[in-house]
Amino acid sequence: MKAKVYLAGAGPGDAELITVKGLNCLRNAEVIIYDSLINDRLLSYAKEGAEKIFVGKRAGNHTFPQEKINELLARKAGENKTVVRLKGGDPFVFGRGAEEALYLKQNNIDFEIIPGVTSAIAGAAYAGISVTHRGVSPSFHIINGHNLPDVDFETLAKLSGTLVFLMGFSKLENICSNLIKYGKQPKTPVAVVSNATYPCQKTVTGSLLDIKQKANNMKAPAIIVVGEVVNLRENIKWFENKPLFGRNILVTRPKHQNSELIQKIEAAGGNPVELPAIEIVPVKAVLPELKQYDWLVFTSINAVELFFKLLPDIRELGSAKIAVIGKSTAECIKKYHIRPDFMPDEFISEVLVKGFKDKIKRGDKILLPKAEQTRDIIPEEFKNIGAQVDELILYRTIALEINKKDLPDVDSVCFMSPSSAGSFPEPENIKAYCIGPVTAKAVGEAGFKDVITADEYTIDGLMEKLYEA
Repeated sequence: MKAKVYLAGAGPGDAELITVKGLNCLRNAEVIIYDSLINDRLLSYAKEGAEKIFVGKRAGNHTFPQEKINELLARKAGENKTVVRLKGGDPFVFGRGAEEALYLKQNNIDFEIIPGVTSAIAGAAYAGISVTHRGVSPSFHIINGHNLPDVDFETLAKLSGTLVFLMGFSKLENICSNLIKYGKQPKTPVAVVSNATYPCQKTVTGSLLDIKQKANNMKAPAIIVVGEVVNLRENIKWFENKPLFGRNILVTRPKHQNSELIQKIEAAGGNPVELPAIEIVPVKAVLPELKQYDWLVFTSINAVELFFKLLPDIRELGSAKIAVIGKSTAECIKKYHIRPDFMPDEFISEVLVKGFKDKIKRGDKILLPKAEQTRDIIPEEFKNIGAQVDELILYRTIALEINKKDLPDVDSVCFMSPSSAGSFPEPENIKAYCIGPVTAKAVGEAGFKDVITADEYTIDGLMEKLYEA
């Protein structure tokens, strides 16, 4: 994979619509040259150290001309690097991918085309519109709506298939008037889909006569679908029927721990907004002789991950048993091929202590990897029954100050720990969803009025509460 350029389609927006081949190339790329319409989350799949270069263009703002992009591709490939040119949608559907391929060919640079999912089809599908349908539309036609003088409206108006205009939202009125002028029925159904396949997708339907007025408050990027297939939308639409569609949900967890919650919110149609309220800062720590302990007790994912970074050899655990709080912590420790010996039914410290008392005996030695300034209930209760508890401080949690002006427009916020609650300035009219009662107490003390606590203290339990709203 050296000295080669991959012209890859990133899909229309939803990060999961990139192809498997495109994702594999992205993960192996040394240089990623990307456009403005790709989902930023795709860049998180890049390997460590990969160079990321933005060359995005928007209407009226070509700060990086196509000629310069061509030269950049050739120069990076000339450095004997694997280059991925990541383009929104499909590189050969109004993506100028062929121009880049021709330039690479002229300069004797090896390249490969990785097709992508075009918004002309996927954007319509996410709005519940099939661009073809038996008995309704035998064909579909994709038109560049940016340069209307090049469009043969006389021919388009006579076609019986679906018309899909890309990059034409600013010319919507002209598109509709020209189609009517050359013979399209004024009442022909039209749909405008903006931010297609994203949780903030918006769809408006009408006719050639009134769609401009109905879509007046919409913004680009948007696709325009013209044809009788638009009438099928009310029965087929699915994406906008998802339980969290249209909701903007703030996630406060540190970015490296957000993936599961982010994915679940997106899968339910919501728009997850990341704004970490805390930072996890590892501290210098030295593992004690582990074989002396009867139990290791983990109360967080952070403790698990930092502990095993320090552990040079799994055999050093000896015969120590493992106790955890929470399914997430249990799943995290399973990554190290260890199954917990004990996990309480409820995922709070008090329940762990209560259920754990009959598991230990006087004189047992317990190691508690933890953060600074956490609640003392676990070591105190264990000491009360005669166990010896050693605390291993692995990290500190730092609250990140959040200014009111930095708060995005959201209707809900998810709190995964009590330490993240104190960062928020005077919360107003925002529902707070908390993973457990300890977190909920801290959130209430921070000033939130509408505080909802998960029945099961897990991410799935939190999601259930979000569904109920």
